[in-house]
Amino acid sequence: MIASGHITEIVFALDLSLLVPGLIIAALYLWQREPWGYILGAMMLVKGTLYPLALLGMGFFATQAGVPDAGELTPFWAVFFLISLFASVVFFGNVKSTD
Repeated sequence: MIASGHITEIVFALDLSLLVPGLIIAALYLWQREPWGYILGAMMLVKGTLYPLALLGMGFFATQAGVPDAGELTPFWAVFFLISLFASVVFFGNVKSTD
């Protein structure tokens, strides 16, 4: 195994093996208007909204601890959070009951 030099190699591996396939499956099911698409889409939107908040917090505390370059992705995570929040509001705002 070749080390990338990052302490977050496991995060990269988990995101690529679990998160990305979930996003693709949710997108395909949503495109086809399958019921599972709405369930998986909701799950991915919640994760996509909370994940950058965790990364923003991690960057903040790492910066406070003196870790070099810890906050360089803060603008990206903030924009990622805002876009995900907007998508979540639109998605959940359009959910209708099937009574």
